[in-house]
Amino acid sequence: MPAPRFSYPISEDVRHALLNYPRIAGSLNIPIAGRSHLEIVRVMGNLHYDHCERLAQFIDDLVPVSGDIGRKVLAAADPFQFAQALAELYLLGRLRHAFGDQVHPADLGPSQRGPDIEVQSPALLAKLEVYTPIELSRSQTLERYVPIVLKYIDAPVGFSLNAEMVDTNNDLFCVYKFQSAPGAWLEDFAEKAADWIDKASTGATLSLPVPAPGVVLKLRLVKRFDDPTHREVTFSPPGKSTDTRLFFEVGTFCDTAKSEWGRKLKAKLFKEQCGHSGDGVLRILVLNFSLADTGWPEFITRPSFHDRFAATIDCLVKTKRPYDVVLPANLSLTPFFGEAVLLDPSVEHSVRQFIGECHLDPPPVVQ
Repeated sequence: MPAPRFSYPISEDVRHALLNYPRIAGSLNIPIAGRSHLEIVRVMGNLHYDHCERLAQFIDDLVPVSGDIGRKVLAAADPFQFAQALAELYLLGRLRHAFGDQVHPADLGPSQRGPDIEVQSPALLAKLEVYTPIELSRSQTLERYVPIVLKYIDAPVGFSLNAEMVDTNNDLFCVYKFQSAPGAWLEDFAEKAADWIDKASTGATLSLPVPAPGVVLKLRLVKRFDDPTHREVTFSPPGKSTDTRLFFEVGTFCDTAKSEWGRKLKAKLFKEQCGHSGDGVLRILVLNFSLADTGWPEFITRPSFHDRFAATIDCLVKTKRPYDVVLPANLSLTPFFGEAVLLDPSVEHSVRQFIGECHLDPPPVVQ
């Protein structure tokens, strides 16, 4: 599905921020004014938020040692793409905190397939591949993109705006049944919303059907501002019954393995991007759930999840061992991890030692 193209203003705040983060600035090629498609520009324009300031500092600190991983972060021009690239950077930072210069991004040619990160110690070469699956159900796409479209819409005024996605069928748990991909709809929506905001007065409303039967996006203009950089957007999606957690709670592990999620994971496993097994080599697939469409992100730390997840992995790989271990994670500035699933029992000692040394183990279970 083609993603819509967003652009962000290269404001005075962005220009000032780049002066304070010279390594990021030195790696970018953007004009001094106008707009940019780069997600890092969105971050630089929002440093008044603590999490954006911490993220900018984190990226700036790692740019010199992050190789292709850092370049992907700075070149990302889509929110999902940016999040996937950041996941690799988060893990790189975590590992470098534990092992220092023993950690480096894998040095690969343009057409080479390999891991994202390597950790070389005297006794062990650990190869780590990060996989961040995105359900990209069309509901998730809309819920991620609509607030960004509205906040950064190319309009000559500032505004406070309420946006609500409503299921007119009054289904308590709305499941979007889309008739078409939302990418083209988002492009059209951006144009219509910009024109409406430019002309609307305070209190005006606009209702637009989304490409799903019975689902409507309702906008209400709360206030207008003369300053076009003053943007306030609140967004309320409807409830729905498509939480990722349900993949691991409903039905059986065979159902999980046969689901769309399971098929994606199987395809990733058998790309074998960490290569073949060997003495002194530890191949780890880090399965990142940070983009999972869930209201309970900590579910990956539960023992019941581990049991179901391990059975699912076993069902997917059967007797083959494309990796030595699969590690569930939620990668962010404050990451957390689930219990590792061993595919090769002979490396258990090495796995436990490695995970313990770099603090990739799950939090204690609260009884």
